[in-house]
Amino acid sequence: MQPDAKPEEIKKAFRRLAHTYHPDKNPDDPFAEANFRTIQEAYSVLSDPGKRAAYDEERWLSGKINARTVVISPEYLLREIRKLNNHINSVDVHRMNKQLLHEYLLFFLTDEKIAIIRKQADASYLGHFIPAMLDATLHLPFYFAAPVYTRLQLVATGSAHLSELVDKARRRMAGQARRQRYLPLLMVLITLLLCIAMYLFSKK
Repeated sequence: MQPDAKPEEIKKAFRRLAHTYHPDKNPDDPFAEANFRTIQEAYSVLSDPGKRAAYDEERWLSGKINARTVVISPEYLLREIRKLNNHINSVDVHRMNKQLLHEYLLFFLTDEKIAIIRKQADASYLGHFIPAMLDATLHLPFYFAAPVYTRLQLVATGSAHLSELVDKARRRMAGQARRQRYLPLLMVLITLLLCIAMYLFSKK
């Protein structure tokens, strides 16, 4: 099945596979029922636009992480993070697998890759690479973004400006996380105050 398969093609493929692997047609196959159930689950995902978008997104990131070995260079890493940001801008980030994005960003920041960057890249390169990495973290919850910031600080070593840029992003994301954590409590307090005010007003 091609990634851009149309709904009609998906339905046709499902009917063909369901007919082939239906347990009633394979009474001697102990795996027939499991295979048939897998086919049904796959169809339920691929026939639903929302589920399919999430599946395609997860497959895209997984494919990047598990891609074949290539010669790693600073230019390659910058090119790939830019591709990632372009991809992020083209999908529904609310459906994105945040954990997989977190793992992919750390994939850029292994000890080996950081060593390559620090050995081969110049200040101009870092001025592009680090902001591009920070752009990608904007779509992560803080608990996934924090380890990325820690690794980026290793890349920024030697540049006070870039180190401060990473730290500023960390502080901003941490502040957003705190506000989101306390927002429900704040809403309860506001509601309570409104109820008290309405009660006092009704007594006048």
